[in-house]
Amino acid sequence: MYRYFSISSNFQLYLKEVQEFKKIFLRNGYPSKFIDAAIFKFFKNLFVMKVIKDTVPKREYRIVLPYLGTLSNKIQRRMKKVFKEILPHGKIYIVFKSTLRLSNFLRFKDKVASNLESHVIYHFKCPGCNAGYIGETRVHFKVRCSQHLGISEFTGKPIKSGVPTSVTKHIKDKKCKCTLNDIKVIGHEEDYHKRLIKESLFIKLYDYDLNGQKTSTDLLLF
Repeated sequence: MYRYFSISSNFQLYLKEVQEFKKIFLRNGYPSKFIDAAIFKFFKNLFVMKVIKDTVPKREYRIVLPYLGTLSNKIQRRMKKVFKEILPHGKIYIVFKSTLRLSNFLRFKDKVASNLESHVIYHFKCPGCNAGYIGETRVHFKVRCSQHLGISEFTGKPIKSGVPTSVTKHIKDKKCKCTLNDIKVIGHEEDYHKRLIKESLFIKLYDYDLNGQKTSTDLLLF
């Protein structure tokens, strides 16, 4: 039956041959039920439905959306339904992200004291003659301020060592009384080159004589 099925030109012709087979086997003494069972088994194996398995891995898609409570579940169901219709061979993952976090309510790290801040732009204003100076530093703010005032950052007492700055010379020449409170942080920037640009913009803005009318980096817009 398998051999004749493969060489028959059409199904009607094949059925005619099957009837001839049945007659032959009946004449040779085979029971009719046995012959019908064999024919049924043949057709059952012939027309078995094959399940096609997709061996290609599905492409994954991830979408992050803000969490909107119960509405998020409805949105998720609708999106998955539409996605399955448009891209049946894909797999979608929808992640809901809340805008509120525990860190919004609690502070896990201690705040750095202002005098221990680094990578800052600072502003000096002399209380005696209103002279001013803009500078930047990568060291601790208190250390740089102490250098300008000519004092020790540990004891606060005057020291003779150290490289004199414009502020140090001004205090010595004008005999002005300045303290750490006269120097304030006006900006923060970790990147050195960006910090120089910010410092230069502040120098242009305040235009102090102690800066010598020079910016720390060229500002092509001015």
